[in-house]
Amino acid sequence: MERRGKEMETEAVVDWVNRERAVQPQLGGLKLHHRMKEQEVPFQLGRDRFFDLLREKDLLVKPEPSTPRTTQWKEYLPVFPNIVAERPAEAPEEVWLCDLTYIATDEGFQYLFLISDQFSRKIVGYHLSDTMETTDALEALRKACGSLTPGKKPRHHSDRGCQYCSHKYVNELHNRGISVSMTEVNHCYENSQAERLNGILKQEYGLGRKLPSKAMAAKMVEHAIECFNTIRPHRALEMNYPERVHRRPAPVTKWSGFRTWFTEKVQEMVYTFSCRFAILQSSAFEVRRSKFAISALPLQHPRRNGYRRSSTTRTAPRRNRLPTKPRGSD
Repeated sequence: MERRGKEMETEAVVDWVNRERAVQPQLGGLKLHHRMKEQEVPFQLGRDRFFDLLREKDLLVKPEPSTPRTTQWKEYLPVFPNIVAERPAEAPEEVWLCDLTYIATDEGFQYLFLISDQFSRKIVGYHLSDTMETTDALEALRKACGSLTPGKKPRHHSDRGCQYCSHKYVNELHNRGISVSMTEVNHCYENSQAERLNGILKQEYGLGRKLPSKAMAAKMVEHAIECFNTIRPHRALEMNYPERVHRRPAPVTKWSGFRTWFTEKVQEMVYTFSCRFAILQSSAFEVRRSKFAISALPLQHPRRNGYRRSSTTRTAPRRNRLPTKPRGSD
C-alpha cells in the first residue's frame, strides 16, 4: 500500500512538472521546486528528493552549447565611460541595460532589441525587427520610456554597438534627460546581466532554435517576455518575480542589501573583538602591575617588627663565631 502511494505521488509530480515545462520548457529544478512550494500543491517534496526524481525521470535541463556573439563598433562614433560599475541601481528605474540578439528562422534572421531594469530584472522595452538599424533600437527605447514613471531619469547602459553609439540614438537619450553609460574594456563582462538575459530567453524559452517562420518568432518572443516578467522566479531577487519587484521593491533584499548587512556584521564583529582584546590587555596589565608592586616592596628586617628569624636569614658562618661559656660556669 505504501509503495503504491509513492508511485501515485511520483506520477503526480511528473505530471505537474510536464505542465510547467509546457509553458517554460527549460525552467530549472530550483525554480520548479520554488514554484511547487508557492502553489501549495498537495505533494510537497524536499529539494534533494525532488532532484532525484527529476534525474530518475530524465527531466533535468540539459545545457545547450554557447555560441560567440559579436558587437559592431565604428571608431568615428561617440563613446561614453562606464558610470554604472561604481554605482549600480538600488531601486527600480535607476539603470537600464540594453543589448540585442538574433533569432534564426527559415525565412531569415530577425533581431531582438531588449531594454531591462537592472534592479528588478524586468524587460521594460523590446522590439523585434528584420534589420539592425538605429531606428529599431529607438523603437525599443520609446517603448521603455512609455512605461517610465514621470520624473524618473534612469541611466542608460549598453555595449559599444553602432546602434547605441550613433548620434541619432545618443541625441534621443540627451533630449529625454537620460545619462549615457557604455562598456569600456571587457564588454561582455561589463554588460553581463544583459548578456545573461539573452541566454535565458534563448535557452529556456526556445528562441535559440531555428524557428519555422517569423510570425512564430514574434509570438514566441511575446510569450517568453511575458513569462520572464511574471512567472519566472529569480534567485537574485530571492525567488521573486521581476514584475512584482518592479511594482513593490520594498520587501525585496537585493545583493546590495546583503552586502550592507554583511558589512555591518563584520564591523560589529571587529568592534566586539577589539573591545574584548582591550579588556584582556588591561587585565594582563593589571596582573603585571600587581606583580611588579609586590616585587618592589622593601625587604623587612627579620628582627624588626616582631618578625622571627627564618631559616633563610643570612647569618655569619658558625666557624667564625666566638665560643660561648655555658650558663652557670665561672
